[in-house]
Amino acid sequence: MRVYLNAEDKGEWFFKLDDGHPLFPAGAFRAMGLVNLPEIATVRIDGMYYEALQQLQSRVSYRIDEKEAALYINVPADFFKKQLINRSFLNSPRGLEFVNSMSAYANYGLDYSREIDSGMNVFSVPLELVFHRGNLSGYSNFVYTNNADESRFVRLLSAVTRDDHASMTRLTLGDFPVFSGRDGGGGIFGGISFSRNFSINPYYSRYTGLLVNGTANTPSQVDYFLGDRLMFSETVSPGEFEVQNMTPPAGAHRTRMVITDVYGSEYVVDGAIYIASRLLEPGTHEFSYSAGFERQNFGLESGDYGKPAALGIHRTGINDQLTLGGRGELSADLVNIGGEASFQTASLGQMDVMLSVSMAESTTGYAASAGYQYVSSVFSISARARAVSRGYSNLNLRPESDKTRYEWHTGLGLNAARWGSLTVSYSARKLHSGVITSRATLYYSIQVGRIASLAARYTRISGDVNDEEFFLGLSRPFGAGRSGAIEYRKNSAISRISARLSKNRSLGPGLGYNLSVGLQDGTRDALLAAEYAGSAGVYSAGYRIVNGQASYRAGMFGSVSMIAGKLHLSRPIRDSFVLIKVDELADVDVRFNNQFAGQTNKSGELLIPNLNSYYGNRISVNDHDIPIDYELAGFEQVIATPFRGGGIVAFDARRLQAFTGRIFVSKEGDSQPAEYWGLRYQQGREPVQTVVGRSGEFYLENLPPGETQAEIFSGDKVCLFTFNPPNSREVLVNLGEITCELSN
Repeated sequence: MRVYLNAEDKGEWFFKLDDGHPLFPAGAFRAMGLVNLPEIATVRIDGMYYEALQQLQSRVSYRIDEKEAALYINVPADFFKKQLINRSFLNSPRGLEFVNSMSAYANYGLDYSREIDSGMNVFSVPLELVFHRGNLSGYSNFVYTNNADESRFVRLLSAVTRDDHASMTRLTLGDFPVFSGRDGGGGIFGGISFSRNFSINPYYSRYTGLLVNGTANTPSQVDYFLGDRLMFSETVSPGEFEVQNMTPPAGAHRTRMVITDVYGSEYVVDGAIYIASRLLEPGTHEFSYSAGFERQNFGLESGDYGKPAALGIHRTGINDQLTLGGRGELSADLVNIGGEASFQTASLGQMDVMLSVSMAESTTGYAASAGYQYVSSVFSISARARAVSRGYSNLNLRPESDKTRYEWHTGLGLNAARWGSLTVSYSARKLHSGVITSRATLYYSIQVGRIASLAARYTRISGDVNDEEFFLGLSRPFGAGRSGAIEYRKNSAISRISARLSKNRSLGPGLGYNLSVGLQDGTRDALLAAEYAGSAGVYSAGYRIVNGQASYRAGMFGSVSMIAGKLHLSRPIRDSFVLIKVDELADVDVRFNNQFAGQTNKSGELLIPNLNSYYGNRISVNDHDIPIDYELAGFEQVIATPFRGGGIVAFDARRLQAFTGRIFVSKEGDSQPAEYWGLRYQQGREPVQTVVGRSGEFYLENLPPGETQAEIFSGDKVCLFTFNPPNSREVLVNLGEITCELSN
């Protein structure tokens, strides 16, 4: 009989009736999902053990519908196993595939500028070399500069990196930028660095997520709202459920959970929550450890390395409301260590505190700070204060350096969809030398009409220099990447009004431009700049007049890459790239994240150079460009590529070509049609078997040119022969009459 448990169909089950009460085989209730049942005594009948629902009558109801041949059982929701729904990876695009091929590329450029009146010329050639294999990437970039004063070729950054996707860590050997936190120093170092890099898995939620609990008495639809925004919609089975690791925006929110049961009844739960920012999930670690030599005169010298030093920063989530961290710096003449805590104060907002101490040149010092933030959809409040002692030091700050003695900042923001948003902020700073500066800012923005926006800002600066600045701007998008703006700016030094019309260049081939004119204190200025992206490079040109001085600029930038054993020319590769293959079909439109990326060449290939590594990218081809005699298994793929590497995406196109003819069987000179004989042959790695039709006619698809061994059979008779189709582009090829000689 069919069993329905809390209106959920559990399929057909065998059970006995004892005086009208169901007896189920022992273990049946657990198999149905009832894992939290009270103790049930078993009875033995005919050598089998049974459990009786009657023992649970105080909490369980049931009825038998003989007409429908069904048993309906209703139990409390806490009898079911709790359902856990983890949404930490649910933002990952469906069907995401990671593509990773051995590759190399070289980005290059030629950039020339000239000031017309002075005759000053600047010529530069940037160059970047990258090699990638597996999870390793090696790169080095350089720049050559030539002007009237000097000619210089400089190496910038050179390093080898290793990414581990499972642990989301990156190991770097070579040059890298490093920073040890808010009270720390940093710079460009040469050495070794090991860090957790969450961009290796961008769909992993590292911050404390929202936890939602509920109960459904029947199969139900659960809809959860933050304000008017639907955060998730899930279908759940009867029982308790828990939705984990949702990542809503930070701040205070009104919540509403709507549970709609199988009968259409709704149960609504309203509430309020506060989501803090930068609080890590409990047990999650965020860190960076580095050791090496600080680069000196970066951009001017290729191998100028200074003193050795080590830097580290580490944060970990303790619980849902507390994240602790530590940081430090160490060199021959410096020790600097510190700690920090970020915690949520119930629904009242978030606080951060930090303390660091240092010793350098026999001088000790400290830096301490505290901050508070509350954000909601209507208003926000922030405050932060920081104090630094005279002797505090880090890698960029010496004891004798003039530095901040104290500083503080407060801000208030108001937001009303109809009336716009208003922000008021004030900050002040005092140096140990006695210099005091302060800044007060009032900012207002509002949407004008359906798509235009108006912004106004007033700033007052006090201190050793007193000034006031006013800004007013109106901007409007026009679609297709085009936008325009009119701006007015005034301070004690200038009064300027300007207008701008621009178009952003698309991800694929196309034109971008920036046209602006301005009037500043009676002097006109202008900028005319354009940039065209072709399949093999980007070409730019511009003309500018500022303060009566005219200059122009021209450049070209491109990339040469190698993947799948072939060289490809393209626009510069900024992070990672992908080679698209559509069989050997030319002129097929390819789209990248729903934007036109280009057309395949005569080899059916297109290189897309501007992918973001590890993120899901939607690659699709236009089905209208596929010839009628071809078919594709799919027209869209979602792929991710490695850091500083490339991958291959193949849209397998199968050419549809039909072959017809007639097969005869000949024995001792007597030839007859092989009517209804079986036909077998090998097509690539796949065996094909079919039946010869009336009068010996056959219809086959996609035979390769040249000889194909085949056989026909009927009962115990087997005859071997050979297909020999021509190399033809015709959709339908007639192979004529084929005679198979049947041996005795």
